[in-house]
Amino acid sequence: MEIILAIVVATAVIFFGALISMGNERQRRAIDDLREQTVLWAMQDLRIKREKLARDVRIDDPIGWLNRITVKSVGMI
Repeated sequence: MEIILAIVVATAVIFFGALISMGNERQRRAIDDLREQTVLWAMQDLRIKREKLARDVRIDDPIGWLNRITVKSVGMI
């Protein structure tokens, strides 16, 4: 009788351990999917913001701006 009880308890422990393990794996996959969606959302949000700012760039004096950038890149003062 004690052996049967020990086998039942061991089987129950193994069964519940397997259930917990499967639940953890399912949760891990869900968290990975959520992380991937968050990264994709952030990349798309950044693209939208960059595109919006690219359309809003205004240069008052383009020749002066180009001269200053050229002087800085060449290294002349």
